[in-house]
Formats: sequence, C-alpha cells, structure tokens
Amino acid sequence: MKKFISVIIIFAIILSIASFVNAENSLDNIYSVKMDLSSESKLEAGKEVDVKLSIAEINAGEGISTITGYIEYDKNIFENITDDNYEEIINGENNWRTKIFNQDNNKFAISYKNRNVKINTSMQVATIKLKVKDTATITAQTTTTIKIKDFEVAGGEGNIHPSDVKITIGINGVVPDSDLTPTPSITPTVTPTVTPSTTPTVTPTQQVTTVTPTSSSSSNGKLPQTGENTGIIAGGLIFAAIASSVIFIKYRGIDK
Repeated sequence: MKKFISVIIIFAIILSIASFVNAENSLDNIYSVKMDLSSESKLEAGKEVDVKLSIAEINAGEGISTITGYIEYDKNIFENITDDNYEEIINGENNWRTKIFNQDNNKFAISYKNRNVKINTSMQVATIKLKVKDTATITAQTTTTIKIKDFEVAGGEGNIHPSDVKITIGINGVVPDSDLTPTPSITPTVTPTVTPSTTPTVTPTQQVTTVTPTSSSSSNGKLPQTGENTGIIAGGLIFAAIASSVIFIKYRGIDK
C-alpha cells in the first residue's frame, strides 16, 4: 500500500512539472515584447560607444517589470565589463535600474524602480556604454557587433522570451545588415582523375581437336555412348526372341 501511495505522489509531481513547463511555453505564444538596439556612436580608439536598449510592442497582460539577458561584445576591441564597473556601463533609463551582473557569463538584469508597477508602454530601458581600448586597431574595414541574447522578461503573467537583438558598428556608425560582407563559403575544387583507356588485347584462339580412341569395354571407366546403348538393347531383344522361340518349340513338342 505504501509503495502504491509513493508511486501516486511521484506521478503527481511529474504531472505538475510538465504542466508548469507547458504553461511557460504557452506564454511565448500568447504574449510578446519586442527588444531593440540602436546607436549614434562611431567606432574610434579610446572613445565610448553608446548602445540604447529599448522595449516596444508590449503584449504582456498586466505589463513587465524585469528584463534579463546575456551581452556579447568583442573583448579585443572593448574594455571588459566587470562586477565592479557594470553599474557605470549598463545604465538604467526611465526609472529602470541595473540590478545584477555576472562577469563569468555576462548575464545582466534590469528592473523597474517600483516593482509594483508594470510597464506596458514603449521606452528606452538602458544605455550600454562600452569603452573602445586605446590600443585597439581600428581601420576603415573594422566593424564590431554587440549582441544581447536569451532574454527573459518577467511581469504579472509569467516569463516571456523575446528574440535576440544585435547591432554592428564601424568607423562611420551603425552598419546596416545589407552592407555586411558575408563570409564566402569555400567550395573544394575537385580535380577529375583521368584514367587512360586501354586497348583490349585480342588473343587468337586455336581450335584443338582431341581424338579419343574408342573401346568396346566400359571397364576402363568410360561411360557407354548412345550408339553402344542401342547395340546392347538390340542384342538383348534378339536374345529374348531366340529364347522365346526355343521355349515355344519345346512346349509344342511336349504338347504333341
């Protein structure tokens, strides 16, 4: 009985977890928030690049109050964001404030100043100030991409997962995606292998006629040929006819 009750409890826990996961996934199908990155900065050694993070097209029931994500940037070009300076680099805007930052995985969280207030209007929520290294080599061809991925937006209706956003900046400012040169794919060149054609060698065939001496006996292992079988059968018939005649004659003599 105890085992039966334990099985029921375990099954109920699994069912509850599955229901929770399905509910989380269904929120992404019902609710949505659009994230956006913009900038007016240019890429220049020793200067700051300011990137604005904004929210728009909010469809989240009561609204949202917290945003988390992971920031990616080129550490060969920009100075590192650390646990000590993140509040100076990721600045909250419009009553949003930076709550946490983890320098091991670059995860950050920003939340609205009043947690009891849910936001349903489009606005800028943060400015990310990345300092270009003094030693960075910046040329006319240099571009760098700043990306924020794996968003999780929390509010009164649960968690929503907006799409990743990114922005590419060069010496003249933001580089449109259409101007980015895709990395060409290398197609291996296959050199055909030429196999020399060979002219078949014709070997003349010779007809060899083998003459086998005939023998009247099959004791030497040679099977009797068709003609030999016919002769044997004919001889046997003649012998049977003669024997029958002799018996018939003797029978008639006795009968007389």
